[in-house]
Amino acid sequence: VDPPAALQIRPPNVAPNLAAGAAAMAAGADRAAILLGIAALAQPGALLRVWLQAASHADRHQFSSVLYANFIGSFILGFCTGAKPQLDRRGLSPLFYAITTGFCGALTSFSTWMFEVSRWLVLWPNSVLLGFGRVLEPQERAYSACSGLLVDLSASYLAFEWGRQCGLASGAAERPSADEEATAATPLVPKPLVLHRLQSIRFVSMTSCHEMHGLLDGEETVGLARAAPYQAPLFAALLAAGTLAAGGLVWSGAAAAATLFTLLFAPPGALLRYWLGARYNAWPEHLRLGTLLANLGACAVM
Repeated sequence: VDPPAALQIRPPNVAPNLAAGAAAMAAGADRAAILLGIAALAQPGALLRVWLQAASHADRHQFSSVLYANFIGSFILGFCTGAKPQLDRRGLSPLFYAITTGFCGALTSFSTWMFEVSRWLVLWPNSVLLGFGRVLEPQERAYSACSGLLVDLSASYLAFEWGRQCGLASGAAERPSADEEATAATPLVPKPLVLHRLQSIRFVSMTSCHEMHGLLDGEETVGLARAAPYQAPLFAALLAAGTLAAGGLVWSGAAAAATLFTLLFAPPGALLRYWLGARYNAWPEHLRLGTLLANLGACAVM
């Protein structure tokens, strides 16, 4: 006679625990790939920023040392923002954060721009550069600061919007995957351009500094492909190779010591900015406190 159901001993169901553990390990691997990617791509972004700043000193028609860097970085940031759905679908979310927060974060600079605008109000532009034989009055310096403010803001916005439209267009004719086709029970046809644009614009409207500098929250990550496993070791190899190469060049005298320090300090700076955004950008909702703290801290250091 079988014992009563209440007395029957059933083996514990370990499947949910195993699934939760596997999901936690996968999430940890994704986060490791993101952090390594940010650190690795911050190095070339910082080097490009130094080169562009040196090139801007030869331009006597504008007085911002970060205009070119912000323009290029804003374009790349806009392109990645528009193309993010395609990157997520291919498991390349760590690459998105590596490019936007790592490369573009080290390339662009809002803090240097704020510092220069403040400097314009005090002792810039230089009257010799402008060809004047007198020191500019405070009112003239204020006009110059306002013109620089408008030029830099307009150029950065134009570059971001241009890049975003290119990113949106890059996936306009993308076909649905086999899983998407089976789920939707629809024939394999190109996605209508108008529908894709509307969906992409809705996605881009959700993209913010909180997403750029931190991971998406709970339900928004459901359905995203897991990160491709090769990204973490690739980013780690790039980080090590860049640091060792710079150290060898400095040791041989082929590069200045400033190059090595640029590569050494770029990764911790990018990771600190990422942590501040992920930690504080969610509150208050529309202030992006983490990004503000990062820029104010950088201004204080300068």
